[in-house]
Amino acid sequence: MRFMLLMYRDEKWWDAKPEEERGAIRQRAADVAETIVTLKPGEGAEVKMEMSKGATVRYEWAAAGGPVNHDTHVDDPKGGTHSYSKGRRVERDAGEVTAVFDGHHGWFWRNRGNNAVTIALKTSGEYRSIKRM
Repeated sequence: MRFMLLMYRDEKWWDAKPEEERGAIRQRAADVAETIVTLKPGEGAEVKMEMSKGATVRYEWAAAGGPVNHDTHVDDPKGGTHSYSKGRRVERDAGEVTAVFDGHHGWFWRNRGNNAVTIALKTSGEYRSIKRM
């Protein structure tokens, strides 16, 4: 429900939707997966979703214990990577990823701090699987 409220704050917009569409939105909001990653000082980790070209995923993550560096990207099947966003010393991020091609899309985080950091990632949308690489 929290995810749905973040996405749909306008009650008039919500009330104007047919019940069938509101049901589909409720179901998508209920299908939120949470992945937890803990990073020791200096450690990095990657979480990837298997997605088809054009698929969209909504996400939000938060780092408890300190900021992290991150790169939201996909490994290009022809070599290299395509980056959706990057940041340094970030404690949270949210948005959407629309797959530019078939592949494993996701996040790389690195803890440059002196304390362990726990990242809580929430995802919903069109992906077949999600796992820590």
